[in-house]
Amino acid sequence: MKKIFNILMLAAVVALTSCNYEPEGWHGTVFDGNSDEVVFDRTSINYAFGPEEGTAIKIPVSRGIATEAYTTHIQILDAEGNPIMSNPDYALMAIEQAKFEVDQYEAVATLTFDRRQFVAGTAVNFILTMHDTQINSDVTMCALTILRDYTWSEYCGATNTSYYWGAYVSSVVYKAEGFPYYRVYEMWTDNLADTFVPVLEFQVVDGEFTWMSTPNSNGFHVYPCWDTYEGAEIVKMIPHHPDYFSYDAEANELYTCPMFYVPALGGGFGYIDEIWSFEKPL
Repeated sequence: MKKIFNILMLAAVVALTSCNYEPEGWHGTVFDGNSDEVVFDRTSINYAFGPEEGTAIKIPVSRGIATEAYTTHIQILDAEGNPIMSNPDYALMAIEQAKFEVDQYEAVATLTFDRRQFVAGTAVNFILTMHDTQINSDVTMCALTILRDYTWSEYCGATNTSYYWGAYVSSVVYKAEGFPYYRVYEMWTDNLADTFVPVLEFQVVDGEFTWMSTPNSNGFHVYPCWDTYEGAEIVKMIPHHPDYFSYDAEANELYTCPMFYVPALGGGFGYIDEIWSFEKPL
């Protein structure tokens, strides 16, 4: 049995592999039907941790044949593909391998690390790879990114004056301890179901405003909006261009001109001026 997804052999495959499990991410992978052929359920994992988050990452894996017990041999590589054991900066990282019992198609490996190995605000990239296998390499490798978040504490309140919605929205500003970085949070009770979410991320150094977030491929900083349109979520898209945002240190106000966009409908309301007023100097 060489291709479990070959339409011309469908009848034979059903008869021979009626008990096999077909993970969603396999997309027609060619394999020999062995219990040691395991794939990652995801092609990438992004893990951000703060003071309250743990330092253990769950890594789900799957296989299509479960006639024998098997323990994986996942390795951790750095971004250049070198074994992590050769890098003393991350020597405390370790993998608890996933263990499959007979008739078990899904399992979880656990990667643990020491938070002291990571610098706040810096993302570190790794590669997870399986032991020797006949399966295509695109499903036996997983990109892993670990980001240590800053320690955030409440700093002051803020008010958003929108010249379209005609509303004043009370917000809370959090500041990263030891850094001039700020997040503005708002409590949404409509489309985000009472979720306290960040709606701006930036830094202010000597009165100069800079985005902390990274613009998307179209050059927009994208944040949620408190309202919906015909039941569809609205997002605010602020262009990464000085014509669309500015900070007045003397007035302690941030001007933004976002586009209010409805992804589900492929359209929006155009660009709308907003003024953010902060209760304490940034």
